[in-house]
Amino acid sequence: MIFKGVFEMKKFRKLARAAAAVSVSGIAFLGTIAIQVPGAAAMAATQYTMVKKQISANGNVLSAPYGFVYGGTTYMPLWYVMQALKSVQVQNTWSGQAWNITVGNNPNAQPAVGNGAVQVYVNGTLIYRVNRIATVDPASKQATTFIPVYAIMQILKAAGLQNTWNGTQWSISSAGQGGSTTTNPGGQGGSTTGKTGQGLSDLLSSRVQNQATTDETYWKRAGSDLYADAMSYDPAQSSQGTQALMNAQPGQTIYLFLHSSKFTVSQAQWFVNSPNGTVTAVDGNSTWTLGTQSALEYKFVAQKPGIYTLQASSNGEYSVPLVLTVGLNQLTGTPVASPAAQSGILPLPASLPAEPWSTGSWPTSPLSASDTGAGYSVLYKQYAAQNGWIPVYGRVTTPGQTSMVVDFSNDSGTEEQNYTLPVHPDGTFGALLEVPISGNVNVALVPDFLHELSTQNMQNFYQNAYSVTNTAQTLTQQQQGLLASATMDFNLTPAMNQTASLLMENAPSLDAGIAAVANYVADKVKYDWVGYQAGNNTWQDATIVWSNNLGVCQDIAELTASMLKSVGVPTLTIVGTAPKGQQTDDHEWIEVWNGAHWTIMDPTWNSPSNSQTTVNDTLSSEYMTLTDSFQTSHTADISKIGTWQ
Repeated sequence: MIFKGVFEMKKFRKLARAAAAVSVSGIAFLGTIAIQVPGAAAMAATQYTMVKKQISANGNVLSAPYGFVYGGTTYMPLWYVMQALKSVQVQNTWSGQAWNITVGNNPNAQPAVGNGAVQVYVNGTLIYRVNRIATVDPASKQATTFIPVYAIMQILKAAGLQNTWNGTQWSISSAGQGGSTTTNPGGQGGSTTGKTGQGLSDLLSSRVQNQATTDETYWKRAGSDLYADAMSYDPAQSSQGTQALMNAQPGQTIYLFLHSSKFTVSQAQWFVNSPNGTVTAVDGNSTWTLGTQSALEYKFVAQKPGIYTLQASSNGEYSVPLVLTVGLNQLTGTPVASPAAQSGILPLPASLPAEPWSTGSWPTSPLSASDTGAGYSVLYKQYAAQNGWIPVYGRVTTPGQTSMVVDFSNDSGTEEQNYTLPVHPDGTFGALLEVPISGNVNVALVPDFLHELSTQNMQNFYQNAYSVTNTAQTLTQQQQGLLASATMDFNLTPAMNQTASLLMENAPSLDAGIAAVANYVADKVKYDWVGYQAGNNTWQDATIVWSNNLGVCQDIAELTASMLKSVGVPTLTIVGTAPKGQQTDDHEWIEVWNGAHWTIMDPTWNSPSNSQTTVNDTLSSEYMTLTDSFQTSHTADISKIGTWQ
């Protein structure tokens, strides 16, 4: 058996975005706020009866976190409340001791209410000291800060925000906030919170179809140099497979190979986290040659659809877990309702100041080939920034345009953020976009963004540009890792969210769900060896890659990141060299926030192939975490982590 490695060199333009490691002790993933407070251990020891509640904004359900009643008052997790505020464009931060809320109006000057440990500030004024209880959230299994709903309501009312509580659902409305003077341009509608569905923590607590138990122990005990590979075909019968591994079905034999670079694998014990999956030896432990090492062969069969985590133990070391999806077309699930604000894209506010068209009169006749709007291809209105968010609204006067890239940058070009917006049938486009750049921000409207990148016509980026003064909100790496971008445009393709939700809901843990998404993309997208060998430097976005299933490392990494972002899992792209020793930035992979730490992985190398491969028939766990193989082959360019694409 020949293990088919992947190597590529693809030049592309990536400017660094602020991505220095930020340690924010007050923020954790999956709706929790991990804190250390005096007496927290004693409080956590108290047993609270947890009941699912709901949080909604502008009539749309955002999440269904656990709450509990204590002392006659309902307590809700603060993190979910914070995300609800962000979904209605209210910036707020948590330091571990203080909750800071920024709104357009000032609270009445009066002594702060209460004597609790949590200090609540509105526009810098201390208005409340609220009690808190730190206990374990059943969904995330992490210590979480809960505060009384009554206190939340009083705080937000003091801030001028309408909110209600009916005993089960806490609701907030953006109506009544101060602001603008004219109606929404173009009459665009739409929810500020995305579609209704389950939150990610709810999916992770769902019952999976294959009776799998949690595999958290598998990930904790995993070593760094024992790997498992899976193939959809028997290499003793054929030199390559004809069925993609992502299409594996119940009852089908999947061939496994266990190997290490440090020792010869002579025997092993296998673990599967579901009673519906079994691993057996092949012909007295058939041994294959893998480079200079040996690989021991086994068979795996799953009797029911589901996501299975496999792990082997040999020579005192546990393998990196191998996550396999079986019967994907038979799985069921509910889309994740991640708050739209997490993506950095919200619908335009209900009203905006009246501004003139910057490039001429609004075309009075329907769009046509001859209607170019005084010779301009893009018309736009310029609006002032709003607490780190910039309203963008325009109209394309070129027929057939379906999308518009909005590119933000500072004057030196060292900071950049961009988004892709859909162009409506009438030619309009618009959104409220989060921009993590302070000072003078150049706003460029680029109709043919991917083409300009591919042809290196960078001057065309700023053909239709203007400047806005912005005061950016400080974003953690986790928050940066949720933003959409021009190439990670999951906001245009709901199917990405639906598939990622399906995999997450059927996974036995967050780590397994992340691996399942990464492996899905690794198996879905065939490596474009023809384009690579021809030196074809064609840029694609995630939507294109999703549709044509063909790409190189950049495309595979960014589609994986797009799917994970779409369900609220922070993901950063990493540019570097692989194998080590190359002189150019020639490879791209990702790191993912699993709720406790960043996990490194390379979806491209986890599905090795060559130019003769017709389908992605092989999957490996060798580059799923920071393994020995990863560290000896990959070198990251630290200036290009979490880049703007």
